[in-house]
Amino acid sequence: MSLNSHIKDWQPFKIDALGLVTLLGTDAVRKCLGRLVYSPFENFPLLAGHIFAGNTIADPIPGFILYNITEGIMATDLSAWFTRWLLCQKITSTDTRLTIDVIDPTPDKTWFTATIAACTNIGLVLFPALIKDWYGFVSAFGLVLTIGARAYVLWDLRKSIDGQTTEATIHTETKKVKVLIKLPNGSKVIVDTTTGIVQNCLLREARPRDYHSFARAVCWIGFAFHAVFLGMACLCVQLAIVGLTLVCSVLAVSQVGCIESHVGSRLRIELKESLTYGNAGQLVLLEMTNQEQDCMESWSMVPGRVNTIWWDTYTRFDEDVRATSDVAKDSVLRGWGKRMREASEATNVLEA
Repeated sequence: MSLNSHIKDWQPFKIDALGLVTLLGTDAVRKCLGRLVYSPFENFPLLAGHIFAGNTIADPIPGFILYNITEGIMATDLSAWFTRWLLCQKITSTDTRLTIDVIDPTPDKTWFTATIAACTNIGLVLFPALIKDWYGFVSAFGLVLTIGARAYVLWDLRKSIDGQTTEATIHTETKKVKVLIKLPNGSKVIVDTTTGIVQNCLLREARPRDYHSFARAVCWIGFAFHAVFLGMACLCVQLAIVGLTLVCSVLAVSQVGCIESHVGSRLRIELKESLTYGNAGQLVLLEMTNQEQDCMESWSMVPGRVNTIWWDTYTRFDEDVRATSDVAKDSVLRGWGKRMREASEATNVLEA
């Protein structure tokens, strides 16, 4: 018996319902790749290939609210890629700040990982062909089709963001704005950016261009071949495909090798997490005008003006923070809780 036949016929155990494995990890892979940050593993075999066929990476995520405090605009329709980017960050503090700006196009440094991925994918197709496992060959070929379609869709969406970023650099769109974003879990993020980036990038979906529908059709065909024929392949091919897919999926979802600050070639997002000063401290750091404070009140982001205890304390707190140097500002910002307790106690004494 030849070595090829021995490998093909080696089957000490059998894996049932293997096609279902291709459906695992859907939410994690969608969230990871849907944020459109380049991953070194996005051109390798990954789980949940159908999310690009069904275009579910473009599905919006509810629960996000953007408050453009400077211009008095509230929006709930944030772009799908940006909401997924936020969900992939470890935002635990109420004092997380983002700085979003436009940079010169960054050079393409993805050729090395793309070359390794191409060699790996070719080997994945050649392996079943060499041992004459044609079911495995069709499954591997279908998997490679989904990888190619995925690569095109991601490239297309990133090019769309590059175009939107270019539009955001128009002179009339470069006005600085104060933005507060509320996440579904209640966390809040301060964003320092321009009105052009808010309107063209954060509140506008990345629009696919030419051949997007064709790429999705190819992805459907590849996914069908992969899912159906994987269960009929020999055990060695099954283990090779599933093992490689699982390892690459874990690495991709874990964001290994990703540069989170770059989306596309021109949009830069820098995350800075400062010390926790509470909700009032976060509001003070926005340095809001009276008109901006009125907007926050109308959005129920701060207590109503009838709560004179809170507003009187906040006004003095805001004035003290503004008058304090940056070196000593930390100690003042930490004093909000004490100020509120003293104000409440003083009010109780007067009422008594």
